[in-house]
Amino acid sequence: MELNRNQIDVIKSNKSLLQRNDFDGFFSRISESERCGYADFFYSIGIDIFEYLTSIPSSLFKGSKQLRGVTLPENVTKIGEGAFCDCYSLENVTMSDNVTDIGSKAFAKCLSLKQVKLSNSIRYIPERCFAEDIDLKSIFIPDSVKAIKSGAFDGCDGITIYANYRENKVS
Repeated sequence: MELNRNQIDVIKSNKSLLQRNDFDGFFSRISESERCGYADFFYSIGIDIFEYLTSIPSSLFKGSKQLRGVTLPENVTKIGEGAFCDCYSLENVTMSDNVTDIGSKAFAKCLSLKQVKLSNSIRYIPERCFAEDIDLKSIFIPDSVKAIKSGAFDGCDGITIYANYRENKVS
């Protein structure tokens, strides 16, 4: 993504107009390799794009160095594949109960991720969803989850998974 200084100034001065735009459509029209640059840019100038999305597109924040915490509001119902993959600074994630689908590798390789509050509406934890999240030491799985797919917590050494009030240690 390349924006010149004038374009950045126009976006900053017209932030309220920009916020009313169709972000779902915008992110679906650009390539996956461009998504993180735009998402990081909007985040850096104070635009909470989560308020304007109904689903988080695949790879939207992949490799972001900006994100520290994510709170997904009620309008977000889906998290795409690898949406937050490789977000090394991401420390916590909170999902509203309207999130029903999470893509594989959605939070994989988030090396600083410590805390996750899952939606009470998801039915399964997908493949490699939290793989290699080395700082993730515990997670509470809601009763709505009926399956944890292959490798969902690979590389999360010593994590404690609390599911249906039972404690399951993964070594």
